[in-house]
Amino acid sequence: MYSKTIMNLGPRQQFNQITSFLDLSVIYGSSENQTGKLRVKKFGRMRAFYADDGRALMPILWDPKDLCNVDEEIEQAHFCFASGK
Repeated sequence: MYSKTIMNLGPRQQFNQITSFLDLSVIYGSSENQTGKLRVKKFGRMRAFYADDGRALMPILWDPKDLCNVDEEIEQAHFCFASGK
C-alpha cells in the first residue's frame, strides 16, 4: 500500500536551482558565437548533415584537433557531430 504522501505528489520540484526551463544548450549552444555556427540563419533553422537515407543529422564536426574524428572512423563514415557546449 502506498502512503498518502506518495499518492499526493503536489507541485513539481526542479533539481536545477538556476532555472526551471529545459536547458538544451548542449544542442543549440549557449553563446551567440556557438549558436551562429550551428544555425543556417534562415528561419532559425539548424545546420544539418543529410545521411544517405535522407535523415537530417547534426552537422559533422570537421575540426582536425578534435580527437573524435580519426581517419579510421571517417573512412567508415563514422563522424562526430557539432553541437553546443
